[in-house]
Amino acid sequence: PALQKALEMDQNSAIILALNGLYYRRQNQIEKAWSSYSQAARLEPTNPAWQLALGDLSAQKGDLLHAQEYYNQAVTLDPQDPEVWRGIAVFFIQYDVEVSTLGMNAAIQLLKLTPKDWQSYNIMGQVLMAGGDLDSAKLYFLKASEIAPEQAEIYLHLGYLLLIQNQRDEAYSNLFKALQLDANGSIGWQAQRLIDQYFP
Repeated sequence: PALQKALEMDQNSAIILALNGLYYRRQNQIEKAWSSYSQAARLEPTNPAWQLALGDLSAQKGDLLHAQEYYNQAVTLDPQDPEVWRGIAVFFIQYDVEVSTLGMNAAIQLLKLTPKDWQSYNIMGQVLMAGGDLDSAKLYFLKASEIAPEQAEIYLHLGYLLLIQNQRDEAYSNLFKALQLDANGSIGWQAQRLIDQYFP
């Protein structure tokens, strides 16, 4: 209701439209979210955040080609924005598209821009793991855990990597830690599934 009232008062506010789009994304109403973000992008054509959002929505709709076009537009608008490179890297990882080439480039750019951010190392670890370089991926996950030892996502990825390497004791330890750190969240749920599957 508050968003509807805000839109009635100002239909040309990109921020209000984006918040409306975010609301519909969380409700999984993709077309309504798309409409809101498209309007925001028309009002602020130089804002890379709206291009990223449209890229994400395109990917959710299964249109990976147009998703890449929106991500490329976001990079063109602001190549120094780490959020842009983070969004692109996550896209390539999540959809397993050109991870070792375009995904790697995005991860490298992200690390250059945010060398002290745990997410940069975590993302690079995922890119390397997807490309089969497990030993290097492990080093990046460990670095991420040094920077942010409270982040469950790191231990989930590290635990899965160790399962692939058949290091079961270490894998269990990391998965259990992920579960402890995010017992009621999606990361904890994924960790519990892996524990149930591999450690019955």
